[in-house]
Amino acid sequence: MNMEDFSFGKENSVVIFGKGSKYRRIYLTKHTVKLIKEYSQKFNLENGAMFKNRCGYRISDSGIDYILKKYAETASKKQKTLGNKKVSPHILRRSKATYMLLNGASLPVIQRFLGHESIQTTEGYLDIGSEAMIKAVEEAGKLIFKDTSEEMVSSWKDPDILKRLKGMVK
Repeated sequence: MNMEDFSFGKENSVVIFGKGSKYRRIYLTKHTVKLIKEYSQKFNLENGAMFKNRCGYRISDSGIDYILKKYAETASKKQKTLGNKKVSPHILRRSKATYMLLNGASLPVIQRFLGHESIQTTEGYLDIGSEAMIKAVEEAGKLIFKDTSEEMVSSWKDPDILKRLKGMVK
């Protein structure tokens, strides 16, 4: 990322050059914008690469991976469950997308966030655990049956079942 690729104001975002040799706009939270501004002031950055290695060159993908793994290992000393986890920039990206889905973001929004051209790519990318799936089914059930009496739901042997099912959909 270059400092001149950031846009602050109405649309807080950064344009990045990524996989598939494509440019993508990534939207930023207000908190992230605050951190970026503090970082750029601290290191007197106005243009050029935002992140540099210890030699002053643009940090590479493998450099980012190294730093992430280094801090994950340090954190695992205090949070033992992290020791068994695989950590990579891609896993963080995937986790963020899954978190967004579980918190109500629609697939098209997540698709745009990830920069996928196809919604099928986004669907395959998301890893929904069985616990989340059970919760989603329960929530859907509450919506389906919220205006239905227990008596109606429990009488499935009724010969007029089709009529009853149609009555449930209003």
